[in-house]
This record gives sequence, structure tokens and C-alpha cells, in this order.
Amino acid sequence: VLFTSPGLHLIGAMKIANGSVPAHSLVRMISSLRFVLSVCFCVAAAVIHFLHPASDLAFAAFIFSLTLIPMSVQLEWFFQGRETLTVMGMGRIIAEAVFTGAVIFAMTPSNFAMLVPLSYGAGIALQSLFLFGMYKLHTRFEVGPPSKTSDRSDAIASGAARISWRMLLIQSLPVGAAVIAAQALLNFPNIALGFFSTPQDIAHFTAAAKLVFFVLAIDRVMYSIFFPFIARVHAADPQSLPEHLTRVAKYIFLSCVPICIGGSVLAPQILTLVYGAPYASAALLLQIQLWYFFFTILNSLFSYPLIVLGHERYYGSMTTLIAVSTIGLMFPLAYLFASRGASAGLVIGEIGLVVMMAWKARGVFPVRAYAAIFKPLVASLVMGCFLMIFSYISLFVVIPAGALVYAGAAYTMKAFDSRDILFVKEQFV
Repeated sequence: VLFTSPGLHLIGAMKIANGSVPAHSLVRMISSLRFVLSVCFCVAAAVIHFLHPASDLAFAAFIFSLTLIPMSVQLEWFFQGRETLTVMGMGRIIAEAVFTGAVIFAMTPSNFAMLVPLSYGAGIALQSLFLFGMYKLHTRFEVGPPSKTSDRSDAIASGAARISWRMLLIQSLPVGAAVIAAQALLNFPNIALGFFSTPQDIAHFTAAAKLVFFVLAIDRVMYSIFFPFIARVHAADPQSLPEHLTRVAKYIFLSCVPICIGGSVLAPQILTLVYGAPYASAALLLQIQLWYFFFTILNSLFSYPLIVLGHERYYGSMTTLIAVSTIGLMFPLAYLFASRGASAGLVIGEIGLVVMMAWKARGVFPVRAYAAIFKPLVASLVMGCFLMIFSYISLFVVIPAGALVYAGAAYTMKAFDSRDILFVKEQFV
């Protein structure tokens, strides 16, 4: 999936958001390019499978590769650029409902290897058809090229005339390389632990990581909402961009700092609730990895504006460099400290990436981000003390109570006010 859309969907969403290229031209260009890349990878997967037919599981892997075809024409990126998140959500519900329904109601040990990729592909295909239908509905009134009655229309028409596969790949490949490197780093700790650690240690690491990845849904929301918002603001009023980024930084600290501190305090109870008592000893791993979550969100604050402002090559090169360096660091850390070292390696790598992105951003768009962390941090510490005192109470009671304590402390210190609520409502709701 990453290789068949090497940053194309992200660049496409940005261009839709800032209106630099007509939607019809961009959709045709990106969909056709992704389709060709997907066909190439499917052919390669078929050749590899038929030259080395190993098992039913290998055949299932080949069937999985065929899902790249419907995925290549999926237009979720278009609706992200249009900030029509309801349509995106409905499409994902369709795909997940088909896949989950098949897994729950039809899967047996005998058809496992075939049903999983087939049901996944069916869900993706239906999602793609739904999004295409909604795309036709959204653009049915956008007939013909834009009129040339304004400078902006002239610029859009000129951009449409210049755009090509080559230009799209030149702009998107640095972003795609960064995404591929980041995913390689994210999956590497399990490989390193496989060499140097025990199955129990790997299980504890994976248990903590799954919870962190669940919380990282916040980063996916930031990608879906924040990225097109920045592209739209930069196109409409570039001077206001630093002010908006500073405000978004405040929201990041308000939402993420309490998750890290609260999750650290309640880590044993959370792991016990989700996985059972034997996993409570993975609490330290969860406490470390929660800060990977925090710095990942903070990295998005600097990375997305850099891409929007045309610094995708810097973003791609720095992300790849940090990922490769962190993978090199992961070997001695995993060897010496097992899962604790692997968890720390993820955090160290993300800190390095934040530093590099913030350094570049300082000269491009000044953001007074770090001044906004003090009040959320104090309010989170107040909440943390409350959670430590009452940690013996059920999580279903203590977590909502801790959230109320945090909200009260933050509001008392004026960490947020009614203007922030109004801003979120106007811009994102």
C-alpha cells in the first residue's frame, strides 16, 4: 500500500484543500498513477507466488496484494482535502463492517487463509465504489475548466496544464519515502527483540504498543483534519498561519499531556483490564511508549505545515535519516535492555525528529508552541495525584473522575476558555 501510493494521497489532499489544481484533473491523474503502480506490484506478487508456491498462507498473501487494485482508485484523499469527514467516516464504516461481519459470522479454521483477504478486499471495493459515487455527487456541478475571470482562476488553470505524473512523483516521493521509513522503524522493534529477547518480553512489548497505537488515533484525526486545514489557511491567508498553529499547539498539549500522565499512573490497571493480570508487569513499557505517542503528535504540528509550505524534501530526508539512525540504535538498546530498550529507542527517535522539524520550522513559520505546555502540565499533575490516591477504584469510575479533575484544574488556570471552544466549532465541526 505504501509503495503504490508513495505520498500521492497526501499531496493530493493538500492540492484539493488549497485549490491549486482542478479536482477532476487531479483525481484522474492520481488515480491513474496509483492504478498503474498497483498493477505493477500485483504482477510482481503473482510472479513471486507462482515461482515459489509455499502454502495456503502464501496464496492468501497474493490475494491480499490484489486489494491494491480497488484501493488505488479510492478517493478518500479527495474528501479529506474537501474536509468532508462524514463521507470519509461512512466509507470506512462500510469497509470495516464487511470485513468484520465476514470474520465474525463466516470464518472457520478451514477457510481462514482465503476468507480474510477476500472479505478485506470486498470491503475495500465497496468503500471505493461508495466514495466514487459520492465524488460524482459532489462534483456534478463543477462542469468544465474554471473560468479565467480572476488571477486565482488563471493560476488554477495554469497548474492543471502543468501537472503530470512526473511532477506528482517528484513532489510526493520524499513524503512517501518518509512514510515508508517511519513504518519500517515502527515495525523494527519486534524484529530486534526476536533476536535478543524472550517470547514473554516480546508479548509485553506488543501489548503496550497496541494500546499506544490505539491512542495514536488522535494522530490520524490530526492528519485528517489538521493537514487540509493548514493547506486551506495558507492558501487563503498565509499571515494568519502562525497564530493558528500556536492555537493548535495549545490543543495538543491540552489533550495529550493528561493522557501521558494519567496513562502512566494507571498503566498496571489498564493492562490488567485489557489483557489480564500477567500483563501488569508491562506497565513500565506502556509508561515509556506513551511519550512516543506524545512526541509523534507534536511532530505532526511541525511536519504538516512544512509539507504545505513546500519543504517536503526536508521532511522526507530528515524522517528517513532519523528512522535509519534509530534502527541502528535499536540493536544495542534491545540487546542490553530488551523491551525497555526498544521502547526507549522509539521515544529517542521521535524526540530527534521533533527537534529537527522544530528547528526547520523556526525559520519558516514562527510558532510559540512550548509556552502553552505549562498550564496543561500543572493540571495533569493535579489529576495524576488524584489518580494515585484513588487508583484502587474501578477504572470505569476513576478515569471519568480524573478527567473532571483535570478539566476543572485547566479551566481554573485558564488553560482554555470559551474562545477556544468557539474556534474548534467554527473551524472543525
